[in-house]
Amino acid sequence: VKIANCLVTDVSDNHLVKNITVFLQPASSYFYVDFPNLGDKGVYTLDVIDLNGRKMMTELFTIENPKIACENLKQGVYLLRIINEDQSVIFTSKFVKK
Repeated sequence: VKIANCLVTDVSDNHLVKNITVFLQPASSYFYVDFPNLGDKGVYTLDVIDLNGRKMMTELFTIENPKIACENLKQGVYLLRIINEDQSVIFTSKFVKK
């Protein structure tokens, strides 16, 4: 039996996480990330991860420009992960590329 030490992480239950929306799904060439009623003007990192855990793309975006190009991704189901400037994961979601 092999025992591994695992770091447990958590995303705090805050208003920001509950209100993020990813739309135009399934997406063909782009999609949007919507942060309603958020005053933060920071830069966010969006990772697209395949179901095998491989990072397929990383994109920086702002609330003012939330359009994410995805035309280079193959058709399939992915996971989206959004990270704020403090390097905290603030959102994860399923994403479908057609």
